[in-house]
Parts: sequence; structure tokens; C-alpha cells
Amino acid sequence: MIYFGSLKNSIYLYAKIQQFFKISVYMRENIEIEVRYQQLIALNIQHEYFKQIPNDFFRFVPSQETAKTISQIGMQLYAGDKGFNLMLSSDKSGVFEFFLQNQQDIVLDFYLHIQNPYFLHFTQLPWELNKKIFYFDTEVNDIDEKEYFLGNDEFVSAKDAYFYTFDKWKGKKIKKTSKIFGKSKYNNELSDKIEIVDDNYVFNLSELSFGLYQIEEDKNVVDAFLHLPKQLKTPAAMFQVRLGKGWQQKILQLLNDNQSLPCKNMGIKFKARQAYWRYYLLSKYSNNLQNLAINTGQEKIIFKEIGNVVLPNGKEALQFESEKPLMIQDENLYQFELARKAGGRSNATDLILQKLPSPSIDSIKPDKTNIDIAYSDMYVYL
Repeated sequence: MIYFGSLKNSIYLYAKIQQFFKISVYMRENIEIEVRYQQLIALNIQHEYFKQIPNDFFRFVPSQETAKTISQIGMQLYAGDKGFNLMLSSDKSGVFEFFLQNQQDIVLDFYLHIQNPYFLHFTQLPWELNKKIFYFDTEVNDIDEKEYFLGNDEFVSAKDAYFYTFDKWKGKKIKKTSKIFGKSKYNNELSDKIEIVDDNYVFNLSELSFGLYQIEEDKNVVDAFLHLPKQLKTPAAMFQVRLGKGWQQKILQLLNDNQSLPCKNMGIKFKARQAYWRYYLLSKYSNNLQNLAINTGQEKIIFKEIGNVVLPNGKEALQFESEKPLMIQDENLYQFELARKAGGRSNATDLILQKLPSPSIDSIKPDKTNIDIAYSDMYVYL
């Protein structure tokens, strides 16, 4: 111990320090408040391409109105790289209960931003999504904790994509008796908002909520579009989560009974792109490109020899192409070898390369004549 001044002063100072620590310990033991969080709603993203989705790849942002609503009802939003969670803290359960009792139509809007320019290169989606974004909605009306996936198919597809606008929508020719429905919030008919001009229509959205709108003719949907906030940076997808009356009543009952609250799990899945793998073998010596074959081991994959081709730079290469499209992943699924038939024997081979390369993201491109087909070109120098 270090003493300052006289021994008497030092003892007095030591006593004061001891008293301070005793008070501090006492305050920590008696003022500590336990705050517990319960997960109520979770949305997760999966992508076949990634073994583990990297940080900062996906980003969820709530709308301004939703951020305000979440704060008002006493919930906490935790948005991560692979989705978001809506949590309820134990000290806010009374606020949440009051809101559920007095508000029957709660709709939460979230926007998904994708932070990678090569997303379509490794995702099985149409190459052209110009002026379209994805839209997903769900009404939470039960408390089954089993995860379910949003969208029209198992994986996100073109069926989930819609054109979008910020203020007005100019539509195709429709009947004057057509009806327009706003699916964005209450699914109300909005035919009085539509203006027919020479059998076309103009729909002014300036005072309407954001989300999906549909045009019906004779009970058939003939047009659909998304209304987005003008100040919003165009997202990749919009999500609308409706807290259904059944779910709200069940949560209220559990809160009244002091029971633990279940979590409603939902998600979306992106499919990894499949592409034809094309190997171009180049060598200084032409006889080096003779009697070559690609061994695929136990995989039932066939690479057919296309033959000698002239590349754009004028060099000659031997081309091999997979007989069917293969899945692209961030970690190579396949172990392909390059071998040469030994001494003309059909079965015996001499190994030349133990591991052929797998496609890089920027090597995946659509076919020039058919954008539904993708290729990955890889160049191997022998």
C-alpha cells in the first residue's frame, strides 16, 4: 500500500476507500434489474452457394413507419447479416400488451439490400431483373415454431418479382369495370383511385400505403406492381409481415398467463446457379493436347470433348464441356482430374493434373443466344 502524508491521514483515506467499495458492492447487488428478451418473429436467409453467408452480404432495413411502430409497441429489432429478429424485453411487455389490445392491424415493412454486384452470377434467377424487385408477405396467424419459407416456390424465383414505382402507375388496356385492390395493407378495393384514359389507366399513389397492388378483370389478376418510398434506395426485396388477429390474441393470452412466448420462424431460400463448365486447355506444343480426358471419379458427370477451337486472342485450345449444368458453390463440390490415356489403352491413364479449377464468380456468364443458360469458362495452361 502506498501512503500519502501522515499515517493518520493514510488510515482515514484507507477507511473511506473501504466504505466506498462496500457501498458500491451493496448498490450493485440491490439495484441490479434483470431484463430478459424473448424472440417473437425471426426471418432468416439461406443461399445454396454459400457454406456460410459472409458478413455484410445482406442488409435488412425497416421502413420509417415500421421502425416507429416497433419502438411504440415495446419491441426491439436486431437485424443481422442473415436476417432479422423481433424481440420483446421483459420490461416492455406491458406496453406490448396494451398495443395488441388496442391495435388490430399491425403491418411491418422491411427492405432487403444485397451488397454484392455478382449476386445474379451465382444465384439461379433470371439475368434481367430491370425495374423489378422481389416481394414477400405473410400473415402471422399461428404460433407454430417450425420454420416455413416465403415465396411461390421452394426457392426465390421470377414469380416473386414485380415492377415497382414511386408515385404513379400507368397501366395496360383494361375494362372500365375493372377493380383495383391494394394488397399492401388492408386489401381494400381502391377502384375510385383509378383514372381511365382511352382504355388505359393511371393510378395515383401519392396518398396510399406502400406495398403490392393488383388489378383485377373479371376476378383475374391482369396487372400487379409495387409502390415504394421515393426516398428509399431501391432494395432487392420488400417484406411485409402482418401480425394476424389470431396470433395477437394468443400472445395476449400467454402474456396474461405469464407463459413463455414462442417464436414464429420464417425465411427465404436462394438457389445456387447451375452452369455448364467449359475447360479450355492450352499448350505450347500441339501434341500435348492429344488423348486427353477429364476424370470425375465417383461423380456420374460426363465431360465431352468439343475439339480444337480458336480463342478470341487467336490462340488454339482444346475444349471440354460438361454434358449437363453443374451447381456453383463457394467451395468446390467436385474433384476433377485431367489425365492422358496411357499407351493407347482405353482404361489406363496417366495423371496430368490432380485438380482442375472450379468456376470463379466473374467467369459465370449467360449464353449470348439464350439467357436461361449459363456457362463458366476456365482456361488451363499445360
